Amino acid sequence: MDPDSSPVTPREDIVETPEPIEPPAVETSTAPPEPVETPIPAPTLIAVESQNEASESPTPIISTPAQTPFDPHSAGRIDFLKMVLKPKAVAARHAKVAEHLDRLVAHARERGSIDHKEVRLLLIVGKATATRYLSTLVKQGRLTREEKPRGHNDVIYHAV
Repeated sequence: MDPDSSPVTPREDIVETPEPIEPPAVETSTAPPEPVETPIPAPTLIAVESQNEASESPTPIISTPAQTPFDPHSAGRIDFLKMVLKPKAVAARHAKVAEHLDRLVAHARERGSIDHKEVRLLLIVGKATATRYLSTLVKQGRLTREEKPRGHNDVIYHAV
């Protein structure tokens, strides 16, 4: 079939005209660019015809404006981090530490005593964390510290 003899005729109300492409403007300013804050447009009402043909008045629909680009340093995000996320993270960390301390006391009661090496192996933590946990339990009065007679590095802790 010949493309010129097709029964489809082009619509006259649609006209495609290519728009000229302009090259972007280049700034030669040496001053640092100032941050640009784009105002958020207010919601606009758009009149849309109702699907019910008996109704003659258009039904308004609220159109929400497009979201502004995400700014990681915005004051709202920083406040959200400080007020919502950080307290949750701190509470989760405190809960984990409390669970570790309870496990250490239970282990010391079960075996009679505990030392740094057992703490490190039981909880898979470093030397500093093991020392901090044991010191905390001694301060809370849940463990007592006893140095072995062989040297100052040999310390065992007993459950109270």
